[in-house]
Amino acid sequence: MMGVQALYAIGKSSKIVPIGLMPGIDLMNGLKKVCADNDIHYGVILAVIGSLHKLTIAQVVTDEMKAQFGKRFMDHRVIPGPIQVLAAQGIIYEKESGEIEVHLHGAFNDTNRQVHGGHLVDGGNPVRSRLEAVIAEIKDVRLVERYNEESGVYVFSPEQL
Repeated sequence: MMGVQALYAIGKSSKIVPIGLMPGIDLMNGLKKVCADNDIHYGVILAVIGSLHKLTIAQVVTDEMKAQFGKRFMDHRVIPGPIQVLAAQGIIYEKESGEIEVHLHGAFNDTNRQVHGGHLVDGGNPVRSRLEAVIAEIKDVRLVERYNEESGVYVFSPEQL
């Protein structure tokens, strides 16, 4: 039996930041701005609820589809609103360049009661009437996304500080 391969580090929660994003603000850019304003480089987005004017998501492709698309994600999919955010959560980390990244996935429904889910795209998810989120900062670890030669993809690489 093969052992579980996992990269991990032990951290602790520092500050908790409840957020209310105003109408018209892009969800992803708004979360990044709150992180920048509060010097949060590593953390977890515990909850997101509210509404959006539209939803812009990216979804992964199968290995068979990768040859067709030439990449790991399909073209961005835009779902017209209004959109209800049922639930979303994510991670705040650094890219190898040092840039802060918000990686957010969620479940959403449209006015036809269709449920959509995926990876949210920067700049494509404007708040409609209100949006609430909660961020918890993580201390004593460094969370970095690095390219892994063995797997050929970027992986989340926590490091103990």
